[in-house]
This record gives sequence, C-alpha cells and structure tokens, in this order.
Amino acid sequence: IGRTGGFFRRIKNSSRVPVASITTHEIMPGIITRVETGSDFRMTHAPFMRSLFLSTDIDTVKNEDTLKIRLAGIDGMDKDCTESVLAPGSNVRVMLVSRSSSDPEAIHGIVWPRYNPFASSFNLRLIREGFATPAKLDNRVMQVHFPHLIKQFKRQESISKLLRRGKWDETKPGIGWTVIKGVGNLVRNCWTLFRSLGK
Repeated sequence: IGRTGGFFRRIKNSSRVPVASITTHEIMPGIITRVETGSDFRMTHAPFMRSLFLSTDIDTVKNEDTLKIRLAGIDGMDKDCTESVLAPGSNVRVMLVSRSSSDPEAIHGIVWPRYNPFASSFNLRLIREGFATPAKLDNRVMQVHFPHLIKQFKRQESISKLLRRGKWDETKPGIGWTVIKGVGNLVRNCWTLFRSLGK
C-alpha cells in the first residue's frame, strides 16, 4: 500500500508527506486544483477509494489542504501554457522525486494522467509542445536517479526548437529552421520547373 495514504487515508498537504515516500519515489494520485506558475501546480491527494465515493470541489480547496508539486526536470515558460496541458480538475498520478531546495513546500514530481498507463508524462509533453525547457537548477536528484529522462527532455527540446513549436515559434528563427525552410523552397521550385517542362 505504501506510505502515501493507502487506499483511503488522504495526506492533507506537502508537509505531511513522509520523507520515505519521497526517497523511494512513491506514486501519489491526486486532482489538480490550480496551476500557480509555469512549473508549479497544486493538487489534493485523492486515494483510490476516496476518489470513488467522495467528490472534490476544487474551487473551495484551500492552499493549506493541497500539495504543491513542481514539475521535475523542467522549467515551464508560461503559466497559461502549462494550464492548457495540466487543466484544473484533471486526475493525475505523481512520482515523488525530491523536495525543492529553493521552496521547502514544493515537491518535485513526474506527472502522468491517472487513468492512462500508456501516456507520456506531462513533464515531457510540455517540452514537446514547446512550453518548457529542461531545468538548469535544483535538478540533482533527477540527474542521479533519472538520467535517461534528462536526456529525453534535452532531445525533445532540440526537436521542438527545430520544428518551432509553442513558445519557440515566437523566437528568432535559428539556422536549423532556416535550412529546413530553404530546402522546402528549393523542392517547391524544382517541382514547379518540372511541371512546366512537362507541358
């Protein structure tokens, strides 16, 4: 059952999360109540049996009754962009990674949709959609325990930049995009020339 409340007992807030649950990277189910920044959101702990029989009105939940989760390994670019992916009311499961060294209330977590075991993490999805970058600070535990995810985040960031997704579409075009656009124009011109010769 683990230390994060079992099937029914709810953990009220971040300060009540057992240290052992974080160091062993337990998974905690919850419902997002609000997004605070591009990297932080709050959720109420929702054990399995409690989520079946008790409803949660997220508009009335106070901060002291929630856990503050910081998306592990990434820096969100914009609150609204993060909220478009992690909508309040969403059911999620969070793998607890570490406590934040810069905010004692925040717990770093890797977040997935609760009822879709095949989905990518929201951490990766935000980078894929061009709404986040790999974290540069407060990332030691991720580097030690999840180096494969760090590599995945960096690889996906390169692809998002190249394809100018999300916020990257607002920045000055890089050489990669310029090359792709140039090759595309060349192919179109060659195709036009080929068609005109065939007439």
